[in-house]
Amino acid sequence: MEATTTSMAQQQQQRANELGFEPQHEIPYNQLLPYANVIDKESSQAYAKIKENLTKSVLQKDIRLGTIFWSGQLSRYIRFYGYKFPKADHIYFIKLLYSLLEIEDIEIPLIDNLISVINILIKKRHLIKHGEDLILDWTVVYKLMRRLLYSKEANMDLLVVPQSTQTKIRSFVKTCRVYFDSKATKAMLDEWRPLFCPYDMTMTSSSTYMEMFLPTLAYSKVERDQSWMLWKDEFLQWWLSVKNGPSWERRFILLFARLASQNIGYIDWSDYVTPLFTRMLRSFQLPVGKLQLTSALADRIPMESGCQWLVSMLGTPNTSSLVLDHFVKLMKSIETFFHPSNHGAWVNTISNFVYHFLNKILWRVFHERYDTQTWMPYVPEAHQIRDAEIEAVINAVKPAAFMLLYNKKAYSLNLHILQVMNMLRPDLVMPQLMEKTFVASDSLTEPFHFRACLSALSNMLFPAVRRYPDIRKHIIPLLIGCLPGIDPNDLPKTIATFKLVNTCMVLVPMIDCSKAVSSHVNLTEEEHSLCMATTQFEDFVAQFFDRCLLLIENLKQDGNNNSEQQPMLQMESAFKNFIIASTGIVLHQSAPATVTARLRGLFRYSTTNLYEGKAALSSFAGIVGSCAKVSPAEAYAMFLPHYCESIIEYCEDNPEPEPDHKLGKQFTWDVKIVIELMHVGMIELLGYKDLLFKVVDAILKLKVKDAYTSAGQVLSGMICSWLNFYINDRKNLNPSDEHHLVDYLAIKDWGKIMPPREVKLKWHIATEAEFEAAFEAIERFLTPTLQKLEKFVKSAPGGEGDLKKDEIQNHLHLAHDLIGSVSFVLPFEEAQWTDHSYESPVDFATWDPRIFQNLDCYDKCMAKNNRKTLRVRIFRHVQAVLRKLMTDREDDVDSIIIISAIYGQISQAQEGSKPYYNDHWKFYTSYKSSVADFVKPKKYRERSLILERALLQHEMRLLSSDRTRFTAMMHEIMLDLIDLSVSRYAKVRSSAQAMFFSGLTAFPLYVYKAYLPIILGYLDPKNKPTHNQHKGALYLLLGKAKSRMFLAFYLRWEVMAQVWPALLKAPHSDKQTIQLLSTKLIRKLSHYYVTITINNVVPKESLDLSAKYLKSSGTFSEPQVASLLEVGVKHETGRNTKRLALYHRLVDDIVELRNASELTWRLNEASLDMLLDLIRNEVPLSPKAIKLLAVCLCDESVGVREIAVNSIAVLMRPMKRKHKFKMCTLHELKIKPSVPPIAGHRPDNEWLMYKVEEKPDTKAKYESARFYDKSYLGYYTWPSEIKMYLPFNEQPKINRSREELSESEAAVYDVFTNPDYVDQFLNYLCMEREKGKNTFCFKHVELFRGLFRNYGDTFLPLFKSHIERMVVEKKESHQRCAAELIGGMVAGAKHWSFAMIDDLRKWLVPLLAQAITNISSETVKDWDMCFQEMVRDRDPRRVFWVLDFLSEQLESPSPSALVGSARLALIQGAYGQQQWRIPELLFKVVNFLEGQLDHPYKNIRSKMGSVLSMSFLHELALQGNAPLLYSNPSLDDVIRSHIYKLEPLLREDAFPSLSSTSIANISQLDLNRDTVLRPAPSVPMVISQDSLQGGMVETSVSNVDQAQSYHRGLNDPSLSISNTSILSQSKSNFTLPREGASTTSTLGGVPVSNDEKNRAIRVFKTFMKVIVNSQRTNLQPFHTSYVELLPYLCRLYPTARQHTTASSDDELNMDARLCMSCLAQSLLEPDQLQLLVEKIESVAASSSWHMRVCLLPYIQVFVFVNLFVIRHHAPLLTTIRLIVLRLLEDERYEVSQMAGVTLSGMISCGLISINEELLNIAESLCGARLNKKKRRKSRLTLERGSDSLDRGLASSSSGMSQRDLHRRHAGVLILSSCILSSPYTVPDWMPAVVMRLSRHLHEPQPIQASVKHTFSEFRRTHHDNWHEDKYKFSSDERVVLTDLLVSPNYYA
Repeated sequence: MEATTTSMAQQQQQRANELGFEPQHEIPYNQLLPYANVIDKESSQAYAKIKENLTKSVLQKDIRLGTIFWSGQLSRYIRFYGYKFPKADHIYFIKLLYSLLEIEDIEIPLIDNLISVINILIKKRHLIKHGEDLILDWTVVYKLMRRLLYSKEANMDLLVVPQSTQTKIRSFVKTCRVYFDSKATKAMLDEWRPLFCPYDMTMTSSSTYMEMFLPTLAYSKVERDQSWMLWKDEFLQWWLSVKNGPSWERRFILLFARLASQNIGYIDWSDYVTPLFTRMLRSFQLPVGKLQLTSALADRIPMESGCQWLVSMLGTPNTSSLVLDHFVKLMKSIETFFHPSNHGAWVNTISNFVYHFLNKILWRVFHERYDTQTWMPYVPEAHQIRDAEIEAVINAVKPAAFMLLYNKKAYSLNLHILQVMNMLRPDLVMPQLMEKTFVASDSLTEPFHFRACLSALSNMLFPAVRRYPDIRKHIIPLLIGCLPGIDPNDLPKTIATFKLVNTCMVLVPMIDCSKAVSSHVNLTEEEHSLCMATTQFEDFVAQFFDRCLLLIENLKQDGNNNSEQQPMLQMESAFKNFIIASTGIVLHQSAPATVTARLRGLFRYSTTNLYEGKAALSSFAGIVGSCAKVSPAEAYAMFLPHYCESIIEYCEDNPEPEPDHKLGKQFTWDVKIVIELMHVGMIELLGYKDLLFKVVDAILKLKVKDAYTSAGQVLSGMICSWLNFYINDRKNLNPSDEHHLVDYLAIKDWGKIMPPREVKLKWHIATEAEFEAAFEAIERFLTPTLQKLEKFVKSAPGGEGDLKKDEIQNHLHLAHDLIGSVSFVLPFEEAQWTDHSYESPVDFATWDPRIFQNLDCYDKCMAKNNRKTLRVRIFRHVQAVLRKLMTDREDDVDSIIIISAIYGQISQAQEGSKPYYNDHWKFYTSYKSSVADFVKPKKYRERSLILERALLQHEMRLLSSDRTRFTAMMHEIMLDLIDLSVSRYAKVRSSAQAMFFSGLTAFPLYVYKAYLPIILGYLDPKNKPTHNQHKGALYLLLGKAKSRMFLAFYLRWEVMAQVWPALLKAPHSDKQTIQLLSTKLIRKLSHYYVTITINNVVPKESLDLSAKYLKSSGTFSEPQVASLLEVGVKHETGRNTKRLALYHRLVDDIVELRNASELTWRLNEASLDMLLDLIRNEVPLSPKAIKLLAVCLCDESVGVREIAVNSIAVLMRPMKRKHKFKMCTLHELKIKPSVPPIAGHRPDNEWLMYKVEEKPDTKAKYESARFYDKSYLGYYTWPSEIKMYLPFNEQPKINRSREELSESEAAVYDVFTNPDYVDQFLNYLCMEREKGKNTFCFKHVELFRGLFRNYGDTFLPLFKSHIERMVVEKKESHQRCAAELIGGMVAGAKHWSFAMIDDLRKWLVPLLAQAITNISSETVKDWDMCFQEMVRDRDPRRVFWVLDFLSEQLESPSPSALVGSARLALIQGAYGQQQWRIPELLFKVVNFLEGQLDHPYKNIRSKMGSVLSMSFLHELALQGNAPLLYSNPSLDDVIRSHIYKLEPLLREDAFPSLSSTSIANISQLDLNRDTVLRPAPSVPMVISQDSLQGGMVETSVSNVDQAQSYHRGLNDPSLSISNTSILSQSKSNFTLPREGASTTSTLGGVPVSNDEKNRAIRVFKTFMKVIVNSQRTNLQPFHTSYVELLPYLCRLYPTARQHTTASSDDELNMDARLCMSCLAQSLLEPDQLQLLVEKIESVAASSSWHMRVCLLPYIQVFVFVNLFVIRHHAPLLTTIRLIVLRLLEDERYEVSQMAGVTLSGMISCGLISINEELLNIAESLCGARLNKKKRRKSRLTLERGSDSLDRGLASSSSGMSQRDLHRRHAGVLILSSCILSSPYTVPDWMPAVVMRLSRHLHEPQPIQASVKHTFSEFRRTHHDNWHEDKYKFSSDERVVLTDLLVSPNYYA
């Protein structure tokens, strides 16, 4: 080992000496390239250019062009050569580019580029050490992120940022934070802690900042103390304090997960394991229990981060066992939800949980054991994850994983789950998978099972072969056994089979080792048997090829290309690719004799079969070509002579066919095979050159289109094979002579991996002979073709040399194929086209990777026969043909399209092989992930994978384009393409436009300057463009779909200044196509528009870095650097000045066009959209543009008005008056913050609270008050400085005269001081566009806010009369307009003087009162939003008059229920905006509403519930601490003070029908399969009751004359057991009094009046609405007082088949269901849990069977949601267990039945174990002896039919006591619950329990029904896996089960 390390060190030193520096990380695959010897020289030259020009571009201040270009070249350099530069330069590049992000108002394109390159530079974190090498300033990216994502400019569209940039900046922060200084943590906390306020949106933004920025990486105790130790405990307490899953909780989870994973072993997480598991369980949102309504009451925890946090706790002594215990219990509890029979949204959720949990374990194991390049802190050995823990996790997950294997909904994800499990412990996974595979292979009814197993094996064999040797003995049987999977009737299964075969071929060299056994005497028995099994390889290959050929025969007939067959055609295409690849790779691994035999077999098959279908023909030819690559010489000798002679013979037999002659089937077959053989290549093809040339000559004599196409493909394949670099070798081992030796033991190399340096590749490298042969083909076939085309150009129509259309196309097709095969080796012109260039002082000459130029024979061959100019000569010939066609034969569309393609080949503008390269890269990525194994050393991979990566490296270099070459020939091509793009023929235009777009991408960026004026000329009305020219020009401007770089924008001011006015000036066309195209272009402009800056100034830090680097390099002196800086200053000034001039010109042009010409309505809106995009914060819009936008507010067009409103609203922001303020310290404000911080009301934030006696209602109070409008300020902690506005008399004047305004402000002033204009404007706003779809418009509010903010009350007199009129109006649109206007007006009055505010108050308050009186149901929401806007982000003291007005409205008498509910809605909205700062007003609201709890109106109560929940919103104890000054209303106090009103509901006489104590009433028996606790889709429910409006008084009790219970028999056809009606009939008659009647009930001793009961019900409804509304809004939704409400809730809860007294009261039923669901899903604290269990115990002992039966569904959900908390409190769990067991013996059948369901659920959750104790209890309960005579009589009664049913039950009851029957039934229910708790598995205890239960099958009812139902469910749930499960039972037990589960036959 030491010798190896020394050797590697010496090699590294040698490399450093060769390069002149020590490279950090080179790409090892460059060593495998055929030109590896020149890579170092090439990279050195490239790097020297990059580092110099990148630095100079910064000094010359050309960031947008120069820096972007050279940073892109740096990225390209890294892709080619890796990090092949010194560490010092690496750090310099990062710092330089990072410093450029400090550019003020940096533009979006530059941000995207810099972020991308910096990400690449710091991606390899092990190269740059944190702290030692690099520290990044966090404030740089923080300011950038805040500007782009959260600034007011971004929110108002003054800064347009695309979504992709927002995503990039978020990802960039996460990448950079590794290099943030840990000492900066305190500064970050000081910045973001003051934003903590759980009621404000700042909580989301602050938690986002914290999660993204806070450094958690610490390598020492000092760093830990300086970083996460400052906030860990504090934030964890915040997280524990909230229970309802607010949106910002996920940010804390992300932060804690990162903290835990980066500091394993340094944090004790034991107190947080249970809460985390509990919340993750809730996030699964599983449908559990029998509650009739369940819904998602919390946001989901991010699964990946939650799993990362949990996995980070493993290994640590004090938490590992707890995490493992919880995880095992969790998997056991949710195991049934993984079964394929269960469908729902939860499947993906729980599958993701399992996958991420395993994947994080895998990451930890790799990091702790195998990672050699880690940058993470070292994990102490005592805290590293152990094998025993991994084994426990795998065993817990395994049942679920194998269930998911057959689940089609989560099939793909489960493959990854199994793959990760296999990488961790293959010995635990592979045996079971192999067993399932062999079982599935024998199944005829479940083909998906076999396919799933094969797919799983394909991904799992790679690590298993190396780390689980036992799997090797199964591989050969598996290969043989999977062959039946090649099935033409099941293509998906066939593809899965091919994948498995390919996987095995990569791992296993198919060499017969049986003869080597005698040479190796030390073989184990397993190795010996494995060697002998390798004799089957040859048989496998033979059978495999036979099945493949049979499969191809099914593709003889081609299907139609209709839409219905497209999926099948795509599947067949994938199948063809697989069959070609599979046959080739199988043959590559085979012995030479096998290869020869298979080639001969293919030859015989090809000469005796003939396919017509293209699919079959291409597939077979592909197989021939793929197999020929294994042994080219042998294949050529076998196939080429035969097929060449056959082709020549056919051509001689058909010397002069007709032009429409169809080539023969045999000829097509022969040619296709020859074409595929051409792609085999290698030097051996050179020996058949003359024969192939003869074949081509013969084919060309046929003179038909298909013949020319075939000839071109033969020549193209031949030339490419001679010239290209490629590898035919696909073996899984390096070629070696020892492989052919008899004693070679190939099994030792199964699954062999190797580093790239050990791979031996045999590239095909073109020799001089091959070069000459290729150019001989060009000169023999291309030159004559070009000569014929030249004669055609010079000939007259019909004269000598003239060609027909078909002949031209044939010659062009041939030329296209030949040019494409040779264009990549032809040199370009050296002279560059220089009419245009970059407007930059930077040098853009970069390096070009040399590939073919590195060959020794290249220059020699290219010097012959003037080949260097061949590219230009070809172009001249083709261009001449094009001009001839455009002049004489423009209708020859096909020929012109071919010429466009030839242009792309000549100029290399077409993308060519890029799609192939992209597909190849995707295949490699997928392949790499499928063979992943974290145990492998770094870069050690399978040989085939290394081959693919080497080929990709070569292809990447081939496709690389530096975008600096542009010759005169390329310029002419682009001009020709523009001409073709406006052709009259659509196909010509389309092909030319596509090629033109590719040219813009491939050629230098500046080339657009030459072509944009030409294109715009086609839009100039003066030139009178034709329809086709107009359309073509629009297409050229539109560019590629979804491309941001298109000529209409191009992210450049000079382009926008030309194109945008040209679009508006374009001539009108009546053609719909042009109208649609113009609209599409304008929409694309609007959609892809991003803000580009006008003034860019390079920061001084960047200049200093660049200057220092150049000076230190020694190549630049001080004067030279100063000269560069001088050039940069001049360039920056000139560029900024030019951009500003272009901006003003563009605005003026648009305004002039809008005013001077009559634009169409589309262009009219487009012009305003353009002006809207041009509104900027740093440069004011011209006054005439502002006037135009203001005038358009009164335009007749709705679209124009909407754009104008948006524009003026945005304009108001940059025109805003700059109010003076002072940053005051806490000392200056006399604030003494609490230490540590405490959330809520405290002495130091008392001054922020609103108090009626201190409201600033006088001028002196108002002007002396310290207002702070941000509602989050002071809630938790204070910033170091607070922004306070100076007194009013020091602020700039608001009410100004016309003369005091700027030109821009005067333009707005002039229109809004015009009464007629205001009248018309408001009339338009009052117009209703579409009834029922108009909503409150925030843009209107923003417009009025800006007007009254910037101009004070100047415009108010003109608006007053209109507001007064609209308030009185009943029309919805008028009311809405008034609400928008008033909301914006009051919001804009923030800086008005007290006198102005007082005048506004006096005028507005009466109007608001009148508006509320006139409110309608449609406008409640509008006025609600109005009041919210009035007080949003305002100090409550500043808007005291609004709050006082609402407070007065609360106590005012309401003329109707609608007005009353509307007042409550307005109070809720306005007070909710003030959050925690108005406790006095909230107390007033609560005190008033307490007297209204029993209000008779439904909508009033509904709104009361919402208002009360809002009032109690601030009743929090965050971080375990109550506020120091507790001043908020208490919900517990309210409930406890009014709970006495509910007492009538619990009296027995309140609901007589629910208090019956009769014997087991099985008339309501519910024994359908839904009673089993198993996954069932939950019913989503919207909790909000806001929509419940109206004025009707509720009728809480309806007339019910009679309620009957009917017989229900067990006649469900789904049950296989004998179904006999066993139910007796009972009737219960009762009459309920009508509401309002004075009737009283006297049952139970104390009379209860209906009025008293109805009031109690209404009070309880209000309480339920408070509970439901609080569940999502309150951070701590569960209150201890809720426990007291549980009995009442159970009393009123409706059941599926039971009728309560208020069964017709839909409101009561719905509220009860929702309330029960909310309470059951609440997360509880231990003290709350104790109180709740005590209450459950008391309810369970109630005399009301209805309360008992309704309690059980609550228990089911409650115990599941709080599963892990309950486990930690054994006494409480014991109590719940006893309650359920006691209820099993309940006298009511409904209760005992539900208790059985509950018991089954608790067993599934693991809360109750199936042990001897439980079974003994069941046995003892079942032990009551029955009277045999009576039992026999009961059975006879059942046989006689339903008429005797009552007598039978009565007789059974009389034969034994009621108590004994209940006890015996309870024992049976326990056994049934045990069986039903495992619906899909057969645990070890189950056979005995099943047999015990079977003894009770013929017991009296209801025992018999319960037993039959249990066995019916057992059969249903175990049916799918019965072939496996039945072996868990003995033979005798199976006989008994058969008798039980199989229905008796009629003929038996």
